[in-house]
Parts: sequence; structure tokens; C-alpha cells
Amino acid sequence: GDGLPELLSTIDSALDEMPDKRDLGRPRLPVDRSFTISGFGTVVTGTLVDGTLRVGQEVELLPEGVKCRIRGLQTHQTSEEIAYPGTRVAVNLSGISHDEVSRGDVVTTPGWLSAGDAIDVSLRLILDAPRSIKHNATVTFHVGAAETPARIRLLAVDEMVPGDSSWAQIKLQDPMPVVKDDLFVIRDSNYTLGGGVVVEAHAKRHRRNHQPTLDRLETLRQGSDSDVLHSALASTEPAAAGALAQAANLPENAIDEQLAVLVEDGLAVPLGEGAGTVFYSSGGWARVAAEAATTISGYHSVFPLRQGMPREELRSRLEMRAAVFNLVVERLVADSAIEDDGSTVRIPGHAPELDDAQKQIVDGYLKQLGQNPYSPPTDQPIDPELVAALAEQGEVIRASEDVVFLKSAYDQMLDGVRKQAAESGQITITDVREMFGTSRKYTLALLEYMDRQQITRRMGDERVLR
Repeated sequence: GDGLPELLSTIDSALDEMPDKRDLGRPRLPVDRSFTISGFGTVVTGTLVDGTLRVGQEVELLPEGVKCRIRGLQTHQTSEEIAYPGTRVAVNLSGISHDEVSRGDVVTTPGWLSAGDAIDVSLRLILDAPRSIKHNATVTFHVGAAETPARIRLLAVDEMVPGDSSWAQIKLQDPMPVVKDDLFVIRDSNYTLGGGVVVEAHAKRHRRNHQPTLDRLETLRQGSDSDVLHSALASTEPAAAGALAQAANLPENAIDEQLAVLVEDGLAVPLGEGAGTVFYSSGGWARVAAEAATTISGYHSVFPLRQGMPREELRSRLEMRAAVFNLVVERLVADSAIEDDGSTVRIPGHAPELDDAQKQIVDGYLKQLGQNPYSPPTDQPIDPELVAALAEQGEVIRASEDVVFLKSAYDQMLDGVRKQAAESGQITITDVREMFGTSRKYTLALLEYMDRQQITRRMGDERVLR
């Protein structure tokens, strides 16, 4: 017992000087044990980091993505309503069986964290490591309570010897839910080789010895909060504030504050409002805007007589999700970079105009259609682009690939079909054919077009109004 009071006093003093465990508002509990208690169900244990857990809270088990709820919490064998970061915690989970939980899984709040199979790291070999590491070496990667075989891609050197530090990308055999600043260890058989810090949790494949990449990794590792967020945004854009949590690993309030600074400084561009806002870096947004304008201009060059480029075709060419695409179009319209009529987009000032020769051809074609309006010619003696332009301008209705009606004739036929169907409750191909003195070919094209327009619905051999 000699010196015990002094030892305890020294420990207390050291604890007083230690900073509090950070609370980022994003709790993570790496599971090191799981078991079942009769009458309670599944229990998992681990050391809580980065946020608090509460009884009744919904949580998600990763990488499985299984959602469940906290039934009870214990720290140091004492039941608690709240568990704080830095403490050993036992969590009683409802809605999940013991068999669904594995060592190394992570319990967290839903929606912000995801597993990845490639991470950028700052790596250091320990001085007494039993061997060096060459590019593409295989190791066992340990983080939290999880481990997986992995391959190391050295980004700045060809080989690391004991005591060396360098940048690397680690390719994981099994995806893991890690975040920036997580500490890890690499081992080989029974020996520890080294370890380091996660710099980017969802990494893209990089060129080796590429100085801009190495500079960006240095910024992520050592930069200010603003620098880190800007770099994280550039690699994940377009991104919502919540999605930057894993990439930048900053407190939620810091992310909001620093995004506001980046926007004010012209380094980030917000799209949308409120919870649905997504952000681009200024450089990323400039590239998107330029690509959109170039794509639409190219479409105008190929199809000069069309009002604009179909929105869906532009979305596909830009390879964007619908939600992001709509925000991009909204911002481009606000910036007067494009015009949008709901179905097509165009460069401001684009106005299809027929030349004198085309006008003469169109006038003759419209006269042909009018000579027998309910049974118009189907050989289309003019350029299909001229027909498409007439359809866009509302001069004609293209009922099928071959059948084109004057808009005035279509309106008369539509009115007749509606009246007959309303009076009789239904209408047939024969009814329409006899009503307008036309053939089955034209009648079928008309009714199928009206089906597609949600005006009528086919029921056997009859049509009814919708």
C-alpha cells in the first residue's frame, strides 16, 4: 500500500487536466461483445464515442443497416437514461436478434454513416515492425472492434520501412463504417506493423505520386475546419450538410457555421432551401454549369428547329439523380444561364425559326393534311424535324409514328369522342370510324393516343373516359 494515496492523487490530477471527450452529436458504439439476457433480449457492449445515446432512441446497426431501438443503457453496471462519449456502455436493443449482431458492427443514429471499402490514411510503421511494406502489400486492418483483410496502396513512396510515415489508400475486403480521424492498426499474422489516422472515409482511386492529391490529404489532416470542409465538399459534391458529417467529421454546428462562411466567401454554392439544400464547391458548380450549357447548346446545333432539349435527356447526359437535377436546373434558371418550360430546357435567346424554303414546304404539308383531315396522308413527304417542330408549336398532333392530324381536326375528333363516350358510357373503334368516315388505321391511332394522354382508358374492345 505504500505510495497508493500519491498514485491516486496523481491519477486524479491527470484526469482533471484531460479534455472532455468530444461530442459531435453523432454517437458511434463499436460493438465488441453481444449476447442475450433472458427477459431482456439482445445486449451489445462497447466504448461510446462522438455523441450520446438515450433510452428510447432509434439507432442503426452498420454495416448491415438494421434499425432498432434502445430499450436500456448501463454504464459500469448502473442503469442510465443517457450514456456519454468516452464511457463503456451496455445497450439493450429491441427489434433485433442476437444472431444479427457481429463483433465490429457499429451502433449509431440512422442516416448519416455508411460503410466504404476504400479509405485514405496517414500511415506510420512502428520502429520495431518486423518488416517493411511495399506498394500493394496485404495486411489485416483493425479499427474500432472490427478487422478485415486489406491491401495497401502507397501514394507517395514505393516502400515504407519501420519508422516511416506516408500517405496511403487502404482497400478493404469488407466495407467498414469509418469516419475521418478514426485511429487504426495494421497487423501481419501475429505482429503489429503500424497504424495511423483515417483522412478520407470514402476515397476515390488516386494517381500515385500526384502532388495535388497529396496536398489535399495534407489539408484534410492538418487544415482548419473551413479548409477541411471545403476539401471534403470538393470530393463528395453535391452534398447535403448532413452528408458532410462523415467526410469532414466536424460537430454539426461547426458544419453549418463553416458552410455559411464558405458560401459568403464564394467557395461554396448552395442549391435549394432548408433541409433539402445541397452544396457544390465553387469549382464544381462552375463545371456543372458549363457542362449543362455545352450539352444544351450542342442539342440546339443538332436540332435547331426544336424548342429545347428534353429535361430528362439532359438529366441523363449529366448523370444526375432527379432531386439534384431539379435543384441544378432551378439554380441555372435563377442565374439566367438557361430557360425551362417544364418539359424542355434551352439557352436564352434560342428561338426555332423556319427559313423561307422550309416555310414553303410546311405550308404545302399543312394544306395536304387539311384536304382530308380525318384520314391525312401517312407518307410524311417532309423532314421529320419539320413535323416535330410543327408538333411543338401546336400546329399538328402526332398520334403515332405515321399518323399526323391537324390540331383543329384532332380537337374536333376529341370533342366527338368525349360527347359520345359521355352519353353512352363507352365508345368503340367502330363508333369513331363511322362518326368521322375514316378507316380503322386512323381511328386506332387516335384512340391509342388518347389512352396515352390519360383521356380514355381501354376496357376490352371499348374505351371509357377517365
